[in-house]
Amino acid sequence: MLRNAILLPLLIVLNGWYSEGLGQDINKLELRDPCEIDSSCTEDPTYRFFEKEQLSAFCNVRSGKMLFNKLLNLSQKEQARIFNSVIRALDGRQNSIPSLEGLMSPEGKKHLSDEMSRKLPTCYEDPYVYSLISYFMSEVEKARIRLRLPLKIIPKYGSLPTSEINAYTYPPDTAAGNVDMRGSVIGFNRQLFMFAYQMTKITLPTIGVVSSNKSNFIEIDASLKAAKRAILLSPSLKRNFTNALLEFTQHADPSTQPIDPKFDAPLITFAMAIELFAVCHEYGHLIKDHQIQDKRKLRLGLKSDGGDYESVVGLRSWHQELEADSMGLVLMIEVLRNQLASESFGKVEESRFIYKLYAPLFFFACADIIENTKFFIDSGYCKPKPKIEEVDYFRSLASREATKVKQASGIKQIFLQDHPPGWLRQEKMIKYIAGYLKKGTFSDESLKQGILGQAIIENVDLIWSSCIPKFNSFLDSARNQGSIRKSTYTPAPNYWDIAFLDNPYLEKATTAFINQNLSDKEYTKLFYDAVKADWLLLSGIQNRWAEDWLRSNEISLRQNAVAVLALTGDIQSANFLKGLDISSWTDSDTGVLKKAINYLGRNGRNTSVSGLLNISAKQFKLSMLFSHPTFGSDLNIDSLLPQKLHPYTLEFLENNRDIVLGKSMSPVALYMALTNVTPERSYSFWADVLIRASYPDSALSYATMGLAKGGGKAILENTIGNILTAKGNLKEAIDHYNISLSHGRKDGWPELNIAKNYDKLDNLGEAEKWFRKAIDRDPFAARSISEYAEYLNEFAWFLVTRLREDRNKIKEALKLSIMSNKLVNYQDPNFLDTLAECLATNGNEEQAVKVMASALKLVSFDSEERTKYEQRYKEFQSRVIKQNKK
Repeated sequence: MLRNAILLPLLIVLNGWYSEGLGQDINKLELRDPCEIDSSCTEDPTYRFFEKEQLSAFCNVRSGKMLFNKLLNLSQKEQARIFNSVIRALDGRQNSIPSLEGLMSPEGKKHLSDEMSRKLPTCYEDPYVYSLISYFMSEVEKARIRLRLPLKIIPKYGSLPTSEINAYTYPPDTAAGNVDMRGSVIGFNRQLFMFAYQMTKITLPTIGVVSSNKSNFIEIDASLKAAKRAILLSPSLKRNFTNALLEFTQHADPSTQPIDPKFDAPLITFAMAIELFAVCHEYGHLIKDHQIQDKRKLRLGLKSDGGDYESVVGLRSWHQELEADSMGLVLMIEVLRNQLASESFGKVEESRFIYKLYAPLFFFACADIIENTKFFIDSGYCKPKPKIEEVDYFRSLASREATKVKQASGIKQIFLQDHPPGWLRQEKMIKYIAGYLKKGTFSDESLKQGILGQAIIENVDLIWSSCIPKFNSFLDSARNQGSIRKSTYTPAPNYWDIAFLDNPYLEKATTAFINQNLSDKEYTKLFYDAVKADWLLLSGIQNRWAEDWLRSNEISLRQNAVAVLALTGDIQSANFLKGLDISSWTDSDTGVLKKAINYLGRNGRNTSVSGLLNISAKQFKLSMLFSHPTFGSDLNIDSLLPQKLHPYTLEFLENNRDIVLGKSMSPVALYMALTNVTPERSYSFWADVLIRASYPDSALSYATMGLAKGGGKAILENTIGNILTAKGNLKEAIDHYNISLSHGRKDGWPELNIAKNYDKLDNLGEAEKWFRKAIDRDPFAARSISEYAEYLNEFAWFLVTRLREDRNKIKEALKLSIMSNKLVNYQDPNFLDTLAECLATNGNEEQAVKVMASALKLVSFDSEERTKYEQRYKEFQSRVIKQNKK
């Protein structure tokens, strides 16, 4: 075990450092032409065809000759040099890998020498990569034997340069007909293991990891906020991430920066697990006796002349690939369990075991990113998000309910790959992992460490999204050896709030605002240019980032955040800036702050609800609420909106269109403009917002204007009813709710509103009748399931508070409350409050206290409603005390 404990992490590091150094040394080589060799040295007939594929891959792919030359010249002396440099570097790093302590010993050096002298199956095999594959193959074979799983074919394997993250089977016979698996070789991408190492290495620093003073466990901050902060504060992270992708797809030479030593252990641990799973998956095919279903030419990389280099590979069905995933996980768990049994780290090693289980999910996430990268390189834009019908088709294809030949109807364009998409493989694997952990006897503390693995998976997608804006620039730089001919910017369709600063025009505008004294007109023109490059700036969502950043009192990017608030032009930002604690700010910081406040005073626009009071309902347009400073008549905002939307973009706006009174309405206004909301829905919406803000007269003007412009009475009459209710005209409001119903409104809101008004009028019989009409509506007729849950909750509250003397009514209330909470997964504190009341009224006070405690957990400490829920919790506690005294 000592031999494996020393060699495996060492091989990972050696492979990583060797590959990184390769790119740096590549231009210093005195080349001979290795591709003139064209000879075979394999003694195994199975490898003869594969050896030719290796040679062709090296010699046809861009930069392949340089890589090949380095590989062929990796003499024992050169290996010793690399080994010694790695040992010296590792020896000077704290918190490094514990098992590397024996590397400098004679035994450690002998182990390495033995490993490097291993006989390779071909002339063109990478010794480090082959040693890693061989080690994992050996461990998996032992696991197979322990599990008593069948195996008809002893695997033959090797590596070659490709642009594919998945391994493929290379058959010797490219003619038509069946492929004999016994004559095939499993070909891994020689960069796969390095890619796993690199992607983990780049992603880990986005997670807050510190040693715990209380235990041997590490403390983890896996929050999205911490990840976004890490990305913003590390300018090199995006370039390193993009370079890793371009390197893997053979568009760039290796080049990365060192990682903080505190990440050494989780880096090596996770990279090893990713590589182990890749091997386990291929073994899974052999154990399941999966036969080759088809063959095709696979694009392995770019030729020196810019064309594609292709090779014939064997293909399996998606169903077979998913079976191999599940079998691969079984094998991987057995390998890891055996390692765990031989270690003496106790719960710490148990936590690492759980952490490693998430490695396959990370592998799948990276597979999707690789596919997205290749699509971006080929097309110049992001790969479209699959539509619902496409997702359903993918799932049916994987379960063998559909075929690739006969696609589901209605799908015009679908991107089918040889392997199932990573997200689909993740869906299946998450269930397997969750089931395994649920059956296990792991400590709660160890299970919590799994959050590190989950965070790596989530953050790798976050980093990819943050790289999209400058991806074309990075690609241009790689193609032109570091020089960018044209700085290009592509708005990120997801996680836009951490990528918008990469807009070169916004960068120019903020830099000018911070460092130059220009006229207001010049500043607004600079911001207008930024909006032309990225129209999402009209949403004002960048202000949320800027405010959060300034609240954190982070010194870096402080002036940028202030400049963003100023240039965005929301007058509400001036009050925010005035209220900041600037006692620790520099004179330069406060200078920019004063400049921003003054600029907003002259050019700011009110895009909050109160801003509607100054806009005539007759003249109202959605663009009047977009975020921007006062522009001249020569700058046309409406012309900046796109004709075609990326699905991710709309989803991003939808997720950020929440209404906060006193804050900008720009996100929801922009969303409504882009989705072509009908006039009646638009006027009805803004009338409802004005009601919530206690401006009923203005709300009524917007609702009546909607009717005047031909808006549907089904929607607007209900809105007028709400306005009259807010003004206390309950009976008149009921008349308008009935008009709404007579014009065909079917979502249940008029009935619910009538019921609540009759309740206020103390007409309980009519109130109950209309509540029942509301919940008798088809749940799917409501605008959402959560709204239907609200009907149930309102009726339950009515029964338990207004008709509590009737035992049958309070029992019904409890049933309705349980139903409403199930529909929202017990995540609404108001619904839980109703449930607690129902439980207590039905005699279960102690359970009511527990439910109210759950409700309290859902209410943030800075919420205005926190005090109300705390009081209710104390009230239920008092009921328990009184009940116990009886």
